[in-house]
Amino acid sequence: MTSLHPSELESGTTDSVTSSPRSEHQHDLHLTRVRFMCSFGGKILPRPHDNQLRYVGGDTRIVAVHRSSTFSTLLTKLSKLAG
Repeated sequence: MTSLHPSELESGTTDSVTSSPRSEHQHDLHLTRVRFMCSFGGKILPRPHDNQLRYVGGDTRIVAVHRSSTFSTLLTKLSKLAG
């Protein structure tokens, strides 16, 4: 668990980057990966009790790419995933 200093709480700098233990290793940013949760083959439907949208059926996969990857690289990975 990350502990926050009082100055961080007051200044509003408690976003995910400053609270992440990895944020201290700025030189490793080009090595880090970004993960996307991709759902496909299902439907987006409202829940009966509160009408909030939910995803029903289909498959869900996690796709990871390097943070420095291009959008084209992400699209290539996604197209291989979908078949």
